[in-house]
Amino acid sequence: MRMLLDQDFVGIWKRKTGETPLGIYRFRGGLPYSEYVQTLFTYLEENYKFKKILEIGFLYGHSATWFLETFPKAHITSFDILKTGCTIDGITYVNYKLVTAKYGDNRFKFHRDSSIEIPKYYEPGVFDVAFVDGDHTCGGVVNDIETCFKLKIPLLIIDNMELPDQQRAVGFYKDNLKLIKSFVYYTINRDGLTHKRFVNLYDVLSYDI
Repeated sequence: MRMLLDQDFVGIWKRKTGETPLGIYRFRGGLPYSEYVQTLFTYLEENYKFKKILEIGFLYGHSATWFLETFPKAHITSFDILKTGCTIDGITYVNYKLVTAKYGDNRFKFHRDSSIEIPKYYEPGVFDVAFVDGDHTCGGVVNDIETCFKLKIPLLIIDNMELPDQQRAVGFYKDNLKLIKSFVYYTINRDGLTHKRFVNLYDVLSYDI
């Protein structure tokens, strides 16, 4: 997996603000382009052949871009979480339009619905993997995990596992989820400090809830 550069991302940050992409990547959400995130996607590329990817939490389209570039034959379906008040407007709206324009409807599909609506669109067994990075409250993560179980998705990638609510939610399913590998990456937040973050890869042992 090659290192993704700023030109690989379709966001409008530089055009809108005049800032460089590195300046913007002071963590407004999403996976930054870094050698740490590259390690995650190199591992995925070497071990899996994803065809159908579910993404819960689009935000600025960073993770969607990583998946689309890493798996050029795959289709990604992205849902934006709305039940906690996140709205699809401004930059989020523009970037989803840009991702669609760059990769086409045959590779990327965006839904504006909450993750709890996903089963209304898709039957169990459609997706190879789910990337869970939506509502970071404990209840929100529980809903997202159980949605994935209902869809019988065999592999989950859960971002921001450094957060207590994320850890608590995953802990409820210790009999369902087996940790395959944990990946670390770093972000520089608006506070100017470097933060250590984790994204975990899980094998789903059971869909029973």
